Amino acid sequence: MQPIKFSLGITLLWLLLAPVAHAHLLKVFAWRDGQAIVGNAYFSGGVPAQGANIRLQNKAGVDIATGHPNTKGDFRLEIPTGKIAVTVVADTHDGHIAHWDLSAADSDTTTEAPSTTRHNTPKATSASPAALDPTQLKNLISQAVAEQIGPLRMELSKDAGAFRFSDILGGIGYIFGLAGICFWLKSRKQAKT
Repeated sequence: MQPIKFSLGITLLWLLLAPVAHAHLLKVFAWRDGQAIVGNAYFSGGVPAQGANIRLQNKAGVDIATGHPNTKGDFRLEIPTGKIAVTVVADTHDGHIAHWDLSAADSDTTTEAPSTTRHNTPKATSASPAALDPTQLKNLISQAVAEQIGPLRMELSKDAGAFRFSDILGGIGYIFGLAGICFWLKSRKQAKT
């Protein structure tokens, strides 16, 4: 009877302490939207990290923009230096820090900054898409796709860290399986003596 109480006690202790290890996991997700970085900072389970400090850092680790997420955890920071590789850092100042890297190549999916030079190209209208320069058309399409896919990627990233009911049932089944093996081995040992 003593081994059963010990095994049950260890199992209950493990069940009580295991979720605590992931309760405050901070995550950040970001994508480019023109000359801005748009994203979301959240804790595991999708709880917004509204009190976090959001920083954009260049390759040298120097902050180039800072801000705070809104009550939903969403943020938007303008990039003052153009299309460069940046790291988005979310910091809650209590030991929770998350990073998201965006390479300079990621900027190919957004439109370019407005040019200060004038070109003698006709202005496009909704009736004549052929009047657009192929590069402009590619950039407009890329921006529209990035605006639609960015939030979807964020939702997928949030769901990847969430516990599911099947995960919980699988964990309980694993525990019972290990306990069963231990009891079986113990009964074989007692049968031999």
